[in-house]
Amino acid sequence: MMTLIRHAPTGLHGVYVGHSNVACVLPESMHMHETSPLFIPDAEWFSSDLSRAVDTSQWIRNHLNISKKNTTHPALREQNFGAWEGQNYDDIYAHNPQLGWDNPATLRAPEGENFVDVMARVGVWIPTIMHHKHTVIIAHAGSIRAIIAHALSLTPAQALRLTIDTGNISCVNFYDNVGVIQFLNRPLLVQSTAGTP
Repeated sequence: MMTLIRHAPTGLHGVYVGHSNVACVLPESMHMHETSPLFIPDAEWFSSDLSRAVDTSQWIRNHLNISKKNTTHPALREQNFGAWEGQNYDDIYAHNPQLGWDNPATLRAPEGENFVDVMARVGVWIPTIMHHKHTVIIAHAGSIRAIIAHALSLTPAQALRLTIDTGNISCVNFYDNVGVIQFLNRPLLVQSTAGTP
């Protein structure tokens, strides 16, 4: 079973974050009825190596008193938005109307990658952990969509239709390398009233 958690919110609105290391707004508490997959004793913990995923993993394990070590991997990073990192979505769209916005899976920022690239790097990483019966993965909307897409044999365009909110948890079971969604995008982390996406 793969338990997938998107990191806590960053507090930034409407800008491309991607590979940038930005702080997250750590939660106040958790919806404890959603935490049972996190207490599986033999679960291995992985996260993106970006700080917002690492810090979220650390907070969750501390909050639940889970001593398992977290292993980071760059394959779990968010999509690299290259020259668009830190820039406003609307500004980029307004200044680049000629780009293929109707097919976002293949849209690549200068010096960045597209979602097809994210699918490819995540697809290379998944087999390296399949020998673990249970895994907990703290990552990003893009990399979590890519994992689910591989599990369900979705195209990149179909995967981008999935909503993966900050602080939410999803679970995928694998049977002979075929994935089945147990649940998708349930709220896990509880933000204070000061917490923002």
